[in-house]
Amino acid sequence: MVLKRILIGISIFAITGVLAIIYKLYNPLLYNFFPACPIKHVTGFDCPTCGTQRAAHLFLNGEFKSAFHQNPLIFIISPYILLWIYFRLVKNPTEKELKVYNILYGNKTLSIVVAIVIIFTIWRNIA
Repeated sequence: MVLKRILIGISIFAITGVLAIIYKLYNPLLYNFFPACPIKHVTGFDCPTCGTQRAAHLFLNGEFKSAFHQNPLIFIISPYILLWIYFRLVKNPTEKELKVYNILYGNKTLSIVVAIVIIFTIWRNIA
């Protein structure tokens, strides 16, 4: 049981590492193989994740201030999403894991997260 949790953690870490290498080496502004934002393409408005690929590239190359300016929300929400992925992959979670999951991903918390994302999206499109 513990070994399976460790393997899940290592897998998430490895996939994140491979993506980090790609984003460090290749600037999304210069290469076509990075996906474009369909919401921006159709509406002309920035979605909550617009700028994430540029931010990742800048962050991984040590340009932290510039990365934060591309998409500040992603720096807050990425650990939250990675933890959610971990919890979704774990079968038969422990009681402690269930308690943490219910606090972090319960209806009240998700309502707050959705409100933050909506407010951020409106703010970035009017600013």
